[in-house]
Amino acid sequence: MDTMSSTPSDDIKILDRKTREDWGLGYENVAFKEFEKAMTIQICGNDFYDMKTRYFGTLESCRSKLGISILDERHKESEELAGVAFPNFFDEFSKCKKLKSGN
Repeated sequence: MDTMSSTPSDDIKILDRKTREDWGLGYENVAFKEFEKAMTIQICGNDFYDMKTRYFGTLESCRSKLGISILDERHKESEELAGVAFPNFFDEFSKCKKLKSGN
């Protein structure tokens, strides 16, 4: 908070990875994530973005309940469970990907 409060609003402070981790901010590039979200909504629509968000939330919930990580060889089980809840996700994902690539 001290650093944020002492940095002028027209200035920017780039935090290195260790500082971000020490401050509990993680390693994600939040600006890029927001840009990607805006582009997905613009190209594929808000309904697709909402479905994508719900699908990945369900996927994470399934992994958590099964006690597995994305690196676990059983991760396909959680994808199948999430696919039951969102049977059209992969078709819609493919359509969106084609729109994004201009094909």
